[in-house]
Amino acid sequence: MKHSRHSRIRLRTGLIGGFSALLAVACASPVRTAYDSAPGTDFSKYHTYAWVTPDSMTGEDPLAASYISPQDDDRVRTAVEAVLDERRFQKAPPDSADVILGFTVTREPKTQQRVEAGRSTVYYPSHSGRTTYSAPAVSEVSFTEGTLTLQFFDRESQQLIWSGWGSKRLSKNHESPERLKQAVEQILMKYPPPR
Repeated sequence: MKHSRHSRIRLRTGLIGGFSALLAVACASPVRTAYDSAPGTDFSKYHTYAWVTPDSMTGEDPLAASYISPQDDDRVRTAVEAVLDERRFQKAPPDSADVILGFTVTREPKTQQRVEAGRSTVYYPSHSGRTTYSAPAVSEVSFTEGTLTLQFFDRESQQLIWSGWGSKRLSKNHESPERLKQAVEQILMKYPPPR
């Protein structure tokens, strides 16, 4: 079975998680970001971009882990395009763009131990009677961490040339498009990577 270039790229950029993860990445608290790039890539030759396909990031079942609504998909693309446009990258047709973009949104459950203010007293038996031990109270907090990953593929070679991601503890509050754009700006801070 023959696949087009875009369908092969689409297979590599599958979406996991829901848009609630993406919105939380854009919250006011800091977003942890990182990136990776293909060694030896000449990023100066990339001036135009296109998305993998208009529907490649949209799931079908709203209850599935891979679902992202068309509206939320559009919000991600709008934020990324705004940042790239500010940097003078131009959107182009998929068959002539220098790079093809994709993104994923993931959610991962996490736990964290937190030391509470005050002390907790523990009693245990000893040879001389009852002994006490005081220590800070420790509680375990469960939360979900969301990650937005942006991927840039060389259109001609179909190779991944740059990937950047931002992760953050999720919030239940929906954030504004401006905050989403700020998160995207942080992720794209190192694109193109420094020489």
